[in-house]
Amino acid sequence: MKLGLFNLEKDHITIHFLVSWLSPLVPTTAPFSLSIDWNNRTLYNVWRRDGVFRQIGFWDGHSFRFFFESASDSYNFTFVSTNKEIYVTFNTKGNNSFSWFVLTSTGEINEFTLLDQGIAIVNHTMCDGTSVVNSNGSLIPMPSMCGDNDKFSEIRGSMPNSMIVRGSVRLGPSDCEIMCRSNCSCTAYASFRDDGTGCELYYGDKKDLLNIIGKGNGIIYV
Repeated sequence: MKLGLFNLEKDHITIHFLVSWLSPLVPTTAPFSLSIDWNNRTLYNVWRRDGVFRQIGFWDGHSFRFFFESASDSYNFTFVSTNKEIYVTFNTKGNNSFSWFVLTSTGEINEFTLLDQGIAIVNHTMCDGTSVVNSNGSLIPMPSMCGDNDKFSEIRGSMPNSMIVRGSVRLGPSDCEIMCRSNCSCTAYASFRDDGTGCELYYGDKKDLLNIIGKGNGIIYV
């Protein structure tokens, strides 16, 4: 896998991305993508389709460094920069395993390794945030536009009646979160369909949501 810019000497430059699924059950392209930063070509970012991005790693001149909470030492990364192409690629250390990366529908990176007894999965979480970077190179949360805690918590239940439905099959859970965050009256969101597509947005009192906890099997983000 090569992620970066190609055909730099031509009029039409090609960009290779790692792209997420819409939801864990729907392999439609969206809403996150991972590749090289167009302006600083030693940085690698994860972009959300509303334009928000976060840095996930960079080439320091000697090695490729990630902003992961737990770094993986299973790979040899190679950074290639010529007048025709700029990209990063990798191979596993040794030849006793086969590994690959997946960009999830929530913008996180999962590492899969094929073992004798099955497939091992490691979730590489990053510092919480989007595009703001502190002095330590770790991402910090963007401030809330609503003056309230902008972290959503997952509960089990069923959505109350006071909601608005966006039924498009091109909307995934991350799109629902974007729409809810953009309106300070939105207090909760959920997927409209069992496959994770479509959105239910709740604009009622957050206290009323306490009455639905455990009353249903749906996943709601409050």
